[in-house]
Amino acid sequence: MESTTSKAQHWNAHLTAWQGSGLSQAAYCVQHGLKPATFGYWRGKQRKDASQPLTLVPLNLGTRGAGPVLTSPGGWRLELPGNLPAPWLAELLGRLP
Repeated sequence: MESTTSKAQHWNAHLTAWQGSGLSQAAYCVQHGLKPATFGYWRGKQRKDASQPLTLVPLNLGTRGAGPVLTSPGGWRLELPGNLPAPWLAELLGRLP
């Protein structure tokens, strides 16, 4: 049985491919042998995950200078250098949804 993370990665890959395909959701599902209802479920889940707030977690990079890391429940992460000016970082965080 696939883990939830594996399933999410599988469906996120399909969602990304579909968005770049130019096909309708139904046509993409037919072409790839996917159930439209399941595709719709994961599309809704991806939207919900994307609306979750970002989480800051500490990161230790050793001698390279640790900086903040922005992560999302959807799986992406943005690593920032430790030497960023605080006002710039504050403005960046203030602009996030």
